[in-house]
Amino acid sequence: MLNRYRCAYWNMPTARDWPLFPFWQEEAEVEGTRISGRMSADYLICAAVRSGEIAYRAGDREYRLERGMILLIPPGLPYSFRSSTGYVKNVLELKGTHLSSMLTTLGLGRAHLLKTEKFEEIVGEMEEIGRLLERRDGEDIPLLMGKTYALLHRFALLAAAERSGEEQLLSAALSLLESRLGEAVSMAEFARRLAVGERTLERLVRKHLGATPRQYRNRCRIGRAKYLLLGTELSVKEIAFRLGYCNPFYFSAEFRRETGYSPQAYRRDFFSRYSVPDIPDPAALPGG
Repeated sequence: MLNRYRCAYWNMPTARDWPLFPFWQEEAEVEGTRISGRMSADYLICAAVRSGEIAYRAGDREYRLERGMILLIPPGLPYSFRSSTGYVKNVLELKGTHLSSMLTTLGLGRAHLLKTEKFEEIVGEMEEIGRLLERRDGEDIPLLMGKTYALLHRFALLAAAERSGEEQLLSAALSLLESRLGEAVSMAEFARRLAVGERTLERLVRKHLGATPRQYRNRCRIGRAKYLLLGTELSVKEIAFRLGYCNPFYFSAEFRRETGYSPQAYRRDFFSRYSVPDIPDPAALPGG
């Protein structure tokens, strides 16, 4: 049951072409069990749990969040969540034309679970961004942008500090595997760029993700395809070629193998079940 919900959003008319901007901040208090469906977004989700417990499934991994933990879910990564305890959480969502490249540069190109003693301070910064969104004052835009860049950089520092040597190698490997999805890049080339052998790369990815590097890369392609199907009007053929498939029929077969749907059915089924109203219903929001 949703006990309390507050959201702040601002559809800034000029923001569509900005490299990075916040567009949504919310706080939700839920009592009892809550289970979400599988979703994918075209924005960065920053979810901070203030009480209770939430289990997120992002991509192929599960992340268990308790009080004081923050999960970052990058654009295009399928995710879901469930909780049997109830929770209070704050969520900040960021968009931008350069968001994906910024996340890759900052080492945030995949999901990250962050812990910090300054959790409340960070939540306070998220809430301050929300208050600025609520004001919808054009004079606040420089301050709003500055706070957003500063918060993203803070997340990057936390992620870097928590990585062991193996985690740093894994982060670099996943960033490479998630890049250039439309190009035919060999595993030997990825291994060479990481300065490791192909067998080392395969063992590393298998250990942490339970999949081969090639399987993980294919899943990234399918994840990107989901985003393009739901977030653009590109045809299935155009999406297939953009993701490096020479044959759209092979792309459709692979998409069905991973999701159980054809690309056309996935797009049709989603838009038959969901609509995007001008003023969202809080109970139906992904973040809630």
